[in-house]
Amino acid sequence: MQRSFEDGGFDAASGEGDAELQAIDRYVAAVGRRPATVSPIMSLGLWNETPDADLVAARDAFAKGDMAGSVTASDEAAASWLNAETLGQGRAFSIGALTLFLLVSLTALIAIGRSRRRRRRLRMATPLARR
Repeated sequence: MQRSFEDGGFDAASGEGDAELQAIDRYVAAVGRRPATVSPIMSLGLWNETPDADLVAARDAFAKGDMAGSVTASDEAAASWLNAETLGQGRAFSIGALTLFLLVSLTALIAIGRSRRRRRRLRMATPLARR
């Protein structure tokens, strides 16, 4: 901020200060979205998501002076936690539907196989003259 003030004056330093405050506010908001406990549904929703790593990236970007990068990483972390429950419910429903489909398909295949074997046995049991 000192460099901004020296190079661009008060307005430049004020703009940089505002950007830093915004980055800090977004980071604090993201940390506030972190759940105290993670339910199994939330865990499913957080699968392949890294909100804690996003917060680390936000801190690193802030330390390097990249306020836009810090805000983006903080927003990604907050969005991950905010959407985890809904995303987890959708994934759980999809897994349940896929499991049900596989069970019904397996049951149908078993029934078809038994029916064919039963017909084959009946054909073998009937005398040749009747065929």
